[in-house]
Amino acid sequence: MPQSILYLLIFALLAPAAKEKSAPGSEAELNNVEQVFVGKWRGSRTGYEWEIERFPDRTFEIAMTEVFDGKKYRNWGRGTWRVEGDNYFCDWDTWTGDEGDLGEEFSERIKTYSPEKIITLTEGDDADPNNIEIKVTEFKMPEWDLKPSE
Repeated sequence: MPQSILYLLIFALLAPAAKEKSAPGSEAELNNVEQVFVGKWRGSRTGYEWEIERFPDRTFEIAMTEVFDGKKYRNWGRGTWRVEGDNYFCDWDTWTGDEGDLGEEFSERIKTYSPEKIITLTEGDDADPNNIEIKVTEFKMPEWDLKPSE
C-alpha cells in the first residue's frame, strides 16, 4: 500500500476520535462547569456591580459599574469566556463607557459554583477578592443602555 494512502487511512480512522478544543467563541462542547456559567447573572464585590449574560458559544455581554474615589464609572462590554480547570477566563473585544477599552484577557480562580451562585476570586491587591454572582431571569442595570444598537 502506498504511504500516502496509509496516512489517509490512519487519518480517516483517527479523525472521529479527535476532540475539539474548547476555545472562546467556539461551538465546542461546554464542560460541566461552563454549562453552569451559561445564563444571566448579577454580580458584585466591593466597589463593583455587574450583570453578565454568558452564551453557550462562549461569548458574553456585560453591563458594569465601578465606584472609585467617589466617582461612578458606567460601562458595557462584549467578549469571550471559558473555564479551564479551576480558572475562569474572560476577554473583551468591545467596550463602551467611562473606563475605555479593557481589551486584555484576565482570569479569576473559581472558589465555588452552583446553578444559583458563582464565587470567583480576583487576584491582586483588592481588599475584597470575592466576586459573587447570583442567577437572575432579567437585568435591571441602566448601563445596558450603553450597548450599541445593531
